[in-house]
Amino acid sequence: MSLIHFFHLGKGGTAVFKEKTRCHNDENKWKDTEPPLLQCPADIVAETDERRGTANVVVQVKPVYNPPQLLPIGKEMITYIATDRSENQANCSFTVTVIDTEPPFIDRCRSPPTVQATNTETAVVWEVPQFSDNSGGRLTVTSSHKPGFLFPVGETLVQYTATDAAGNSRICNLTITVQGTTCDQPYVPVNGEFICSEEAEGVNCTLQCKEGYSFAQHAVHSYFCAYNGVWEPAYTSDRPDCSLNRIANNGFKPFEMLFKASRCDDADLIKSFAGDFNAKLETMLPTICSSDEITCKLEVMSQGHCLEYNYDYENGFSIAPGGWANNWGSQGAQDYAYFESGFATGTRQLPGRQQDGSMRPHQRTKRHRKIRGPTRDHKIQIYFNITASIPLPLSRNDSVEVANQKRLLRTLEQLTNRLKRTLAKQPLSSYHISSEMIVADPKTLEGKKASLFCRPGSVLKGRMCVQCPVGTYFSLEHNECESCWLGSYQDQEGQLECKSCPEGTSTAYLHSRSITECKGQCKPGSHSLNGLEICESCPLGHFQPGYGARKCLVCPGGTSTVTRGAMDETECGVPCKAGHFSRTGLVPCYPCPRDYYQPDHGRSFCLSCPFYGTTTITGASSIQHCSSFGSSFLAKEESVTAAPEVEVSEEYQISSQ
Repeated sequence: MSLIHFFHLGKGGTAVFKEKTRCHNDENKWKDTEPPLLQCPADIVAETDERRGTANVVVQVKPVYNPPQLLPIGKEMITYIATDRSENQANCSFTVTVIDTEPPFIDRCRSPPTVQATNTETAVVWEVPQFSDNSGGRLTVTSSHKPGFLFPVGETLVQYTATDAAGNSRICNLTITVQGTTCDQPYVPVNGEFICSEEAEGVNCTLQCKEGYSFAQHAVHSYFCAYNGVWEPAYTSDRPDCSLNRIANNGFKPFEMLFKASRCDDADLIKSFAGDFNAKLETMLPTICSSDEITCKLEVMSQGHCLEYNYDYENGFSIAPGGWANNWGSQGAQDYAYFESGFATGTRQLPGRQQDGSMRPHQRTKRHRKIRGPTRDHKIQIYFNITASIPLPLSRNDSVEVANQKRLLRTLEQLTNRLKRTLAKQPLSSYHISSEMIVADPKTLEGKKASLFCRPGSVLKGRMCVQCPVGTYFSLEHNECESCWLGSYQDQEGQLECKSCPEGTSTAYLHSRSITECKGQCKPGSHSLNGLEICESCPLGHFQPGYGARKCLVCPGGTSTVTRGAMDETECGVPCKAGHFSRTGLVPCYPCPRDYYQPDHGRSFCLSCPFYGTTTITGASSIQHCSSFGSSFLAKEESVTAAPEVEVSEEYQISSQ
């Protein structure tokens, strides 16, 4: 076995393999008539590398070792011929087709600013978009209009189409907006309309909702246009829309009540009692809140609070979440100490306590009589809400729904007296918890005024529930409609969350109402003002590795990129000079071999002299160095680079054509 050197010299080049072999002394007894073994791959089809006019193709020809080759766009026939020492030959052929599937890239696809009309039609100019292609070839660009064209009042779409030689195309759409002096309505509201009146100073428009619809959010209703086509306030993405309303069919009434206890400074005791009370009241609630079609529920239940009535102070005191505070209630009111967590006595030393911490003997006394000894009572304070609902008719009927709403509120208001009677009886009048007796005090039951409420997805406006409009969602945290965030939209009313844009897309603003407002994010190597399409490639000397970028990053000092749209800092470097090339177009570089030239900087290939022309030097930087010139084509980089050394087991010669 010996080392074999393979030199790929391009079209018509040869590869020579040499090996020491053992031969018999008598040549008549040794004759080789078998051709070498040579196996080519099937025809290869490869796509161009991203932003490149070449494809990195791996060719497997047995037993020849071939490193990856950069091949240009097009179809090439490659033939390998193997010849051994006995002049036996074998050959095989295959084609490599490199296809371009990458459409042209657009830069500066920007709609011009709004133009004020000067006549029925107004001339508008704009910056023409720039197109480039990975192939480096010429593009066919067509457009529906040209700068300076006359446009009517309103919006007109201008379309540019760029097509490369492979038929890949890219479209750039510009919107030409000519603003007239007439004052049309500010915008088209969802489920609403504008009522406008013309006056001497301008046009006033008032936004109104159609019957059966309302505003769920605070909205600007009045708009003004001073006969100049400009409305105040200006158009925004969160413009108000109207959404469906219905008569509120849910209500609630808050209650609070005290329970007598021998002690309540045990958190577990309070928790057990609250759970027991909650379960019993919930079981009996259908009996207490009995009415046709009306359903009552116990919805909000607090854990309970321990209150200690202290006779040591005429005015008493309370320990509240904010700290200590005097209780300046009426003289006949009871005064309690409230323990926030743990339901234990506060850390502040209370008057009447002896130095050793023991309490003086208790002596009953009237409220304002001089206190001879401390007296304390414990009571448990419970808060709860009772909600009631009545179903809506299948079809909208406002008169029936209003009558049902009044019946609902009347039922809730009657609950106080019913609860007092029920709480005075078993099983709600007394409780045995951990050997402690807790007794209800129905006289302390207090209820606030019944109120209406809406289920999540709608907000209460007067006596109506209004669904959150499109472009918003109902926030459970803030109990209001909020705009959809960036990267989401909502095309339905009364929703609890917004819909996410498809992967790789986002929105340019809040309050998006449709999936059509989701635009593709700028890919690595590009950017835009909002990070969304239409994007521009990073200029030379810049790169951008991320998605949705609003600007490109600058290459480190003294370096640049060889193409627009660089995606990584590794693409920054010192470009090859004219007459030189490398796989990346950056240093280290190699001079173009004889019969090739390269007039540009930062190239990954050299051009062959036309009509089999030759050069007398390496590193030619101009076609003028060729002995003859005409058309040119891309040469493969491997035509000037040597492949690694490999080992094979025969001696033969191979040429590729």
